[in-house]
Amino acid sequence: MILGAHVSAAGGLHNAIHNGEELACEAIQIFLKNPNRWVGKEPTEADIDQFRESWCVSSIREVLVHDIHLTNLASPKTDVLANSRKQFRSQMQLADLCGIPYIVTHMGAHLGSGEAGGLQVLGSSLDLLFEQTAGGEVIILLETTAGQGTNLGHRFEHLHIPAGSKL
Repeated sequence: MILGAHVSAAGGLHNAIHNGEELACEAIQIFLKNPNRWVGKEPTEADIDQFRESWCVSSIREVLVHDIHLTNLASPKTDVLANSRKQFRSQMQLADLCGIPYIVTHMGAHLGSGEAGGLQVLGSSLDLLFEQTAGGEVIILLETTAGQGTNLGHRFEHLHIPAGSKL
């Protein structure tokens, strides 16, 4: 069993490694960007190198990224969906540069368009993201929810991958 925690990367991505070690974690989950903004400061190549070097010499075995809070890959709203796809693709690419193999995301919310419609949009979003990041190594982990409002992911059936899907 690997134990860990979501830790802060305030002051630089490399600080997340130190923060995880301070808690005796073997795994950490981090945000690569401000989780409450669409646009934020991008880590530099030097920041990424420092993170990778810190991780390499640490006792942290696994690092996972958690997607920003604003993302809704199932949104029926065109502007929200476009921003969500753009930011998620950016995080996938950044995770790849950092050598982080996993990105956790919520399945999104259908916002009244119905579960079937929301799941269809989510599937299309994931297909598009995999096409746009072909050659990347990042694995997407879908986080389940308690089922508030129009959120998807509160039933295991929501995780079903239809035959013929690229997922």
